[in-house]
This record gives sequence, structure tokens and C-alpha cells, in this order.
Amino acid sequence: MAAYREYTHRTRDGLSLYYRVYGPEENDRTPVLCLSGLTRNGRDFHDLALHLGQTRTVMCLDYRGCGRSDRDLDYMNYQVDTDAGDVADLLDGIGVPEAIFMGTSRGGLTTMNLALSRLDLIAAAIMNDVGPALRSGGRGKVGKYFELPYAYPNWDAACAAYRAWSEKTTPDLNDAQWMDRARATFVETQDGRVRFDFDPKMADAYRGRTNPPHSWAKFEALMVKPVLSIRGEWSSILTAETVEEMRARKPDLQSVTVPNRGHTPLLDEPEALAAIDAFLKDLP
Repeated sequence: MAAYREYTHRTRDGLSLYYRVYGPEENDRTPVLCLSGLTRNGRDFHDLALHLGQTRTVMCLDYRGCGRSDRDLDYMNYQVDTDAGDVADLLDGIGVPEAIFMGTSRGGLTTMNLALSRLDLIAAAIMNDVGPALRSGGRGKVGKYFELPYAYPNWDAACAAYRAWSEKTTPDLNDAQWMDRARATFVETQDGRVRFDFDPKMADAYRGRTNPPHSWAKFEALMVKPVLSIRGEWSSILTAETVEEMRARKPDLQSVTVPNRGHTPLLDEPEALAAIDAFLKDLP
């Protein structure tokens, strides 16, 4: 049996969005929807989806412009407002009344945006290294990611470049794990070169936006939903103080700090997995 099933969904403006579905085709438990970080795609969640797919249906979406989804001719559509609309249309289109949102970075911002407009779709939220306030200067550090060369001569070169960029925030992976990360990050072209698996115009969209305002109103829209906050110990985006403020406003917030991780935890760490499993255990 294949590890996952592959589907596409047509957006209201005509783009094809790719998503994978893991786990049982029919299940009474609330499904999980995984939303990745800034330029990333659903492959980031493969191992986690295999794990969660033992008991729930898990959907992993490639945003427009990322992975196997279509690129957008208007690159300024690469923003969380558009993502939120795409996600709502997807769930409505495939008849999923609500899901547990697993949002890494950009995915968490998308979840909070959706909470203001379509809270009915969110059964619960897991926020991976993101919150309603961003660390001062953190967005600029993330933006430096776009300064890396877009293409490389082969997989070894691409993996080495990605490892050099990421090793400070993820210091304990072995060679095989780094190549797994590279395979989730890059794609091989017809001429044998290896390039990032996102539209390079995303860099223009990112630079064309100012720092997003604090989103406490969006977070507070989630007050009536179960929420788990996952934070990397060295996060350049989510501070411990922000998590404490989140808990002050939502006393039933569940949270975990993953040691030896920056932005973002990979969600395969024992601390992250234990927190996710415990959070999901009591949800229908």
C-alpha cells in the first residue's frame, strides 16, 4: 500500500494546488491539516504524517508557488491572506467541515488569519514556532534565506549549502538526515541540476511587504479552541515571553520548548512528538 494518496484542488483563480493524504480514507476522528513554513511544502510533514496517520487522516498541502502546486503569475498573492482563502476553499471543496491545523511558521500565521474569518474550520491548532508577535529582527533573519543560490549542480552541492545555512538551528542531524531534508527542500530539473522547490518570485513578495503587525486579535480568535504552542529553544521568531503572554491570555494553552532547535523544530524530536500525541489524544 502506498504511504499516501495524491490529489489536486483547483483554486477560485484557476491554480492547481497539490496535496497528499495519509492514513485511513474513512475515519471518524477529526483530520489533521499540515501547513508548512515560508517557502516549504507538504513533504516536510512526511514522517509526522506517517505517525499520525495510524489513527487519523492527515492532509499535507503545497501552497501556491511551492512544491507541486502551480506558480502564481501575480507574485504578490504569495501571502497568508491568500493562503487562508485557499485553505478554506480546499476544505469546503472536499467536504471537510473542520480540521486540526498543524501550522509551522507561515502555516501558523495562516491559521490565525483563518481564525478571524472561518473559525468554524478550525477544531484545534498546533502552532510550530510562531505566535501573535514576532521577535524583533527575526523576519530579517528569515529573509536572508533568499540570498542563497537558487540552483546547484547536484544533490550533494544542494545538501551542503542547505546544511551550512541550517546547521546552527538544527545541529544534531546526521548525513542521511540532512539529505532527507534536502530532498524535501529541492527538486531535480530535467538537465540534472537541483533547485529550490518554490517560485523564486516569492523573494520579491517577501521583500515587498513590511513587517506584519502583531496578531493578538487573530490569536484571541482561537481562544475557544484547544491550542498547542511548540517553540524552538533558540528561536529567532518566537520568544519565551510571547508564549507566556499567550498563556496569560489563554490559560489552557498547552506548550513545549524543544531543546537544541531554532526556527523551526522539525517535529520529529521526542519532546515535540510527545506533546503532539498528548494534545491529540483527547481530541475527537
